[in-house]
Amino acid sequence: SGFAGEGVPVGEVVVTADRILTPVDEVGSSVSILSHKQIVRSGKDTVLELLRGLPGADVVQTGGMGRATSVFLRGADAGQTLVLIDGVEVNDPTATDRSFNFADLTVDNIDHIEILRGPQSSLYGSDAMGGVIQIFTRKGKGTPAGAPIRSACPSSATR
Repeated sequence: SGFAGEGVPVGEVVVTADRILTPVDEVGSSVSILSHKQIVRSGKDTVLELLRGLPGADVVQTGGMGRATSVFLRGADAGQTLVLIDGVEVNDPTATDRSFNFADLTVDNIDHIEILRGPQSSLYGSDAMGGVIQIFTRKGKGTPAGAPIRSACPSSATR
């Protein structure tokens, strides 16, 4: 089941639509937001599973887990969908169509996802003719747990 029927909370903002914080109700394009709460509640393991069933998105997987997976927004080629992770383009420059392979992208560290459907080339270039999928990762807090960090450089006591 997708998230198409779920409403966006009042006061929610998106970054992807205008490259600045914009209230969802002021965005001129069709946008979907998958919050961290929705992602966890869905029980899905991969981003491709989350995107299936969203309006205007078609997910195609050639084979089982780990095989090439493409997302088509509003009927555009997979290479015409720009994929950003924390604002950094991750489309494959070596692929003939510059598409992104969603096969192994899990939801483990994702805070939220913004899906902007329709042509966005005036803001993002020709890779965004079908739309933009922007994935925001969770931010760490406090000191990392685990082993202490040690330097590989010799100290003055060992010279």
